[in-house]
Order: sequence, then C-alpha cells, then structure tokens
Amino acid sequence: MLIRIEAGVDIARPPAEVFAVVTDVAHHPDWSSGVQRVTDLSDPTATPGTTWTQFSRILGRQFEVHAKVIGYVPERRFEFSVDKPARIEMLWRLQPTPEGTHVTLSAKGEAGMYYALVRPLTGALRDALAADLARLKKRLEGAKE
Repeated sequence: MLIRIEAGVDIARPPAEVFAVVTDVAHHPDWSSGVQRVTDLSDPTATPGTTWTQFSRILGRQFEVHAKVIGYVPERRFEFSVDKPARIEMLWRLQPTPEGTHVTLSAKGEAGMYYALVRPLTGALRDALAADLARLKKRLEGAKE
C-alpha cells in the first residue's frame, strides 16, 4: 500500500536561497529533526546521482539510511530516495511567489507489510515534516539582512 505525506510552507526568501539550503545535505541536521548526522557524501553539491549516509531518528527508532539524489531542477525541484525504514522518495518542490517561495515537501513510499503499523502514524509523520519546514523557514527568514 502506498503512503504519501505532504506539508508546505511559504518562506519570504527567493527560490535560489531556499534551494541552496535544501540541497546542502551536509547541513540537514541543522534544521531537520530526524537527521542526526550525514556521512559519506559523494559530492558536496547534491546533484543527480549524489549519495550519502545519514543517521536518522524516526518515531523514536534509530536508522542508518542510505540516500541518493534522483531528481534535480535548479531552484525548482530536489528529490532523493532513502532505503530505510522503507524505500521512500522525498520530493522538495519550490514555487516562486510574490513574497518569496512556496515549499512543498512530499514523502511517498510503499509501506508493504508494514502498512497496518505505518498508516496510524501518518499524522505524526506529517507533523514532523511540517515542523522541519517551520525550522527551515525560521533559519532562512532569520538570515534576512
């Protein structure tokens, strides 16, 4: 069974600035609560094919996650897949707005035999994505000159 979770936020910064932070994978732990550490980054500029390992805490469990960039359109789209706790694709979409950028973050994956366990937790996962977006917004808007 397919699980899809989505959250969005408006950030009063231009798409180029938002995209630069979103694609700076080494610094995801600075604002993403689930990412504790990033190692083995194959390229400091996350472009198609870039891989890394991240240590994540998801709903109270620790995971060593292997990630790979699978989609990339500068200032518009950044997508990567992870292998744990299940194969999940994370998609960042950026839309310019008169005030800055609208960011939508989607997570989709096949829950398989874990569907009965994961389905009740989708609200908590959506809340976690929204909280990460709020931290990203605060980080970027706090950087205003």
